[in-house]
Amino acid sequence: MAEPEGDTLAWAYPRLVKLAGALRCSIVVERMPDGTGGCFIPDLRVIALNEDNSVNHQVKTLVHELSHALLRWSIETGEVELPYSQEELIVESVAYTVCGSIGLDTSAYSIPYLASWSEQTPMEIVELCAGWVDQVAKRIEDTIDLPPQPPVVARALAA
Repeated sequence: MAEPEGDTLAWAYPRLVKLAGALRCSIVVERMPDGTGGCFIPDLRVIALNEDNSVNHQVKTLVHELSHALLRWSIETGEVELPYSQEELIVESVAYTVCGSIGLDTSAYSIPYLASWSEQTPMEIVELCAGWVDQVAKRIEDTIDLPPQPPVVARALAA
């Protein structure tokens, strides 16, 4: 698994930027307060990332913020209406899922974050949100696609 503070997921970054462009979102990398990953500004269609964070951390944040953009697209077209707490539950679940699929363990951050947003959420709403998680995660995973893996070289053992 990739470490959150590393740069091993640099290959995924341009693919996520391409998705942002397809969603007509700009990405701005700028200085932000410590502990801030980034944000999505829906009215401006801007995703801002903290320049002080590692590449892997920026990839995780970009997945989270792209999830907001994808959900906002559905909200703007009237496909879904969500209170902010449910939106956060969905987008962090997407980030956790997508990052896990590309080898980045975000559980130390994601699990407490999800718990904080789901405390007051009834189970039927969590189940409803799961459908949105699947749809948004699939869209992002299809965009990222995994990099080619090096061939496994089998070695004959001398007897």
